[in-house]
Amino acid sequence: MKLLDASIRNALLANASIVALVSQRVYKTEAPEGTTTPYIIFDQAATPLTFTLSGKAFTDYYMNVRVVYEGYGGEALADDLRVLVESTLTESAAITVAGKKVTTVRPSQEFSYSQRSGNQIFFHSGQQFKIQVNE
Repeated sequence: MKLLDASIRNALLANASIVALVSQRVYKTEAPEGTTTPYIIFDQAATPLTFTLSGKAFTDYYMNVRVVYEGYGGEALADDLRVLVESTLTESAAITVAGKKVTTVRPSQEFSYSQRSGNQIFFHSGQQFKIQVNE
């Protein structure tokens, strides 16, 4: 959902502490090759729908949001920024979708991993968020 994607990006970029670290480097799905770290990537993991007898009641959007840092010191830095991302996204008014009511924004699981590219190592630290949107 494009409105939800824009809301996530806007919420992250409205936090001055996040902008001080990543500037405008918040991307949907993947960062452009050669992007300076740190940066944030988010993408949709799943979208279960819930219905009542009269129609769709709400949609649960599961969104992965991860921070990427380069270098061996990056693991702790990525995790620190992940905590800042969590507090930003779980604020009651941070995520909105025009014409619909966002009732829940909460982390459902955490993850971290490293990725090597040539002589470089990248640390990813993130969470999957459950975002419930009522119809």
